[in-house]
Amino acid sequence: MGFKRNVERERLIYRYWRLGYTVDRISRLTGIPRSSVGYYVRKFNKKYGESIRLRRKLSPILMGVDESPKMSEDKLVESAVLKMVSLKSFFDIISPLVKQGRYKDLYYLLRCMKLMGEMLQSLMFTPEERKVADKAIKQFMQIITESMKLKHQI
Repeated sequence: MGFKRNVERERLIYRYWRLGYTVDRISRLTGIPRSSVGYYVRKFNKKYGESIRLRRKLSPILMGVDESPKMSEDKLVESAVLKMVSLKSFFDIISPLVKQGRYKDLYYLLRCMKLMGEMLQSLMFTPEERKVADKAIKQFMQIITESMKLKHQI
């Protein structure tokens, strides 16, 4: 006798796994116990291997597009443009270092960027926090808009 498959949980963990997140990070972001996340990650590694994750890491422009089928086309375009601009900025910083042979500086720059990313992970919203934050921002924007309208009426 086995256990009932939790498709929603499996999909959520799978999305983060494809993005290259660690078991600890997935557990922290989702609130799913580490042991459960570990089970699914082992299952995905066995079934799909590491190649699918490496492709995702090497393709930041496409990251997230197929994970969000509910996103509107405008949001997808906005997301893709922002990612392309970020990627270009990243290469604008790195390219001169490579061309000048300043590999030691490049190494330290990349290490610092990685460290900053790791430090910021603890500040990232969980999916539940993101929903609440989006709602709060919309409410705040409505208040600001209404106060601007009232200001112009006076």
